[in-house]
Amino acid sequence: MKTLIVLIAFVAYGAIHLTGFASSFNVSPVAAPIVDSKVQPKGEIKLAKDSKHETWGEVAFNHETHSLKNYNIEGTGVIACIECHHTDQPGPKPPYKTFERKVALTTASLEAGSEVVKSCRTCHFQEDSGKKQPTLTYEGESDPTELTNTEAYHRNCNTCHEAVKAKRPAANAPATCDTCHVKKA
Repeated sequence: MKTLIVLIAFVAYGAIHLTGFASSFNVSPVAAPIVDSKVQPKGEIKLAKDSKHETWGEVAFNHETHSLKNYNIEGTGVIACIECHHTDQPGPKPPYKTFERKVALTTASLEAGSEVVKSCRTCHFQEDSGKKQPTLTYEGESDPTELTNTEAYHRNCNTCHEAVKAKRPAANAPATCDTCHVKKA
């Protein structure tokens, strides 16, 4: 009986993934995608797993390290959720224009509320997606920037990491391709 159950499970798993049925539910047999969530990610997650860059691949990112340790620019406290999750506040965070909450996202408001936190790719898509990207004209720039997923991550992460390095040169705040990304073979 036990062998029959294992065999049925194996056949069902194969049928689901071989027919592509799983892809209609955005399920991967290797790793779950980063999705809108009401739970903070635990441990290391991989960003840019599907990078189309010819040299640079995925980035290892630890949400807990950034949200629970003294990783703010001064090194004196945690990074506020809205520093990265710019839409999760009651008003715009300049230079951004989009905001969607009545109260600013915090760990407490996430645990107490019913709203999910959107993944970056809810709004910021890969360059060749064919979807309309948000655009923004940054201070000091004359042309609008299309905020693809790659552009949004680099602007958000590198701006903060560069500010940390300027304030605290000894801090481990990577801001070059090879200190964040895995090099493709």
